[in-house]
Amino acid sequence: MRGQASAEHMLLFMVSLSVLMLSLAALSKIRADASEGIASARFQSSAGSIASAVREVCALGAGNGRALDIEPGLALESEPEGPGWVFRISDENNRSMASYSPCPAVTGAGLGAHVYVENKEGEIIIRER
Repeated sequence: MRGQASAEHMLLFMVSLSVLMLSLAALSKIRADASEGIASARFQSSAGSIASAVREVCALGAGNGRALDIEPGLALESEPEGPGWVFRISDENNRSMASYSPCPAVTGAGLGAHVYVENKEGEIIIRER
């Protein structure tokens, strides 16, 4: 009788341990997915802010500027397309966003968290502040 009770307790312990391990694995996956979702939302917000600022400063004309706080590590490339310019904002995780502007946008890779977007004689310069 004692051996049977001991075996039942051991089986119950193993089942409980298995359920606990499955729960921890599921929670770990949920946390990783949530972190990726937050990072993606931050990128979209920062890229949208840059795109909006480029269009706004371009429309306001030479001498105008706007300060932004963005997610650090973004890169911007621009190329002519039709009568304007297409610029692509990307990050190190292969996320990217394209936008159109009538003015060319110039910057290097690896923007920091604090940038200044300014219109110098019809050319948009994005630099650290």
